[in-house]
Amino acid sequence: MRRALILAAIGSFSLLATGCGGSTSDDAQSSAESAASETASEPAAEPTVKSDGRTPQEVVQILMTAMVANDQVKLDSMVTAKTRTANAFKADIKEQEAVRFTVGDVEMKGEDQAYVASAWFFPGVDGGEERMMTLWKLRREPEGFRVYGSVMIVPQLAKYDGGKVEFDFEDAEQVAETENRAYELLMQEAEAARGPAVAKNLDDQPGTARQ
Repeated sequence: MRRALILAAIGSFSLLATGCGGSTSDDAQSSAESAASETASEPAAEPTVKSDGRTPQEVVQILMTAMVANDQVKLDSMVTAKTRTANAFKADIKEQEAVRFTVGDVEMKGEDQAYVASAWFFPGVDGGEERMMTLWKLRREPEGFRVYGSVMIVPQLAKYDGGKVEFDFEDAEQVAETENRAYELLMQEAEAARGPAVAKNLDDQPGTARQ
């Protein structure tokens, strides 16, 4: 629209400068309208988004750092647009100061898909350190590679499909259902492990031997 108005103004100024020997006022109006029409028919330029050029591993490094720092803004900048819309991937790691991570190898799936291996390390119940492997799924977006899903290997759930817990961050319902299911299974396994221990403790107490 601005370009059409400028063209019209230039056309009118030229006519005034040339005097009566130039085109008539009707011709001027016609020329201005023609210029405006031609400009309006031109397709509007679409905004371009420049890729940041980060490798999939660099993206995962930033994302995991954001998770430990509980930085939701930074995390959102490293995920896909659909993931941000779903709003199901939160940077809410508890006891962040006790958690560390490593970023491993990348496996390209064509030019626009990538899988990045990583591992979380956190304090175990016995005072040691436990490890949880996580495979991040990335897709090339206009701004560069971005995370859209993950597959976690939960050791406590090894008997359930090898402990695989897969999230599609672009589907809020799937994330919620998967989290709930994994939590239920973890509680179930914890109860199963606690039973024998509790029974053994009772047997060890004087006067509580089983009949």
